[in-house]
Amino acid sequence: MKITDLPTPKLIRNARTDEGAALGVELARLCDNAEPQARLVEPMLPTRCNSCAFRAGPHVANGSPQTLIAAIDAAARPRETLFECHEPNRLGCPCAGWLFFLFADEHNKRRSAQSSAATPEKADNGEV
Repeated sequence: MKITDLPTPKLIRNARTDEGAALGVELARLCDNAEPQARLVEPMLPTRCNSCAFRAGPHVANGSPQTLIAAIDAAARPRETLFECHEPNRLGCPCAGWLFFLFADEHNKRRSAQSSAATPEKADNGEV
């Protein structure tokens, strides 16, 4: 059997959808809010590309469900999966927007843990 005898996989064209655009706006908002804090911790982080999936805009990456779900999946398993930048001069490098997204997620987890630790527990008699 030759490689040319194998069936050709069906490619799914990356496309912008209304649902993808709504998700893209939220992911971009999270990154926009996280970037200043992330830069205080790590000033040398790269900037997001103009057509970054994590930058709001009419470009395909920020409105493509396939791209955005892949980014979220990679964020759920950052030690196993790298969401790479699509820019030719950054191939093999992590997407800067994805790094900000990871920072926002970690920052929110820490803030949530701190606020629950700071909440006083009620005494048995109902007093604080």
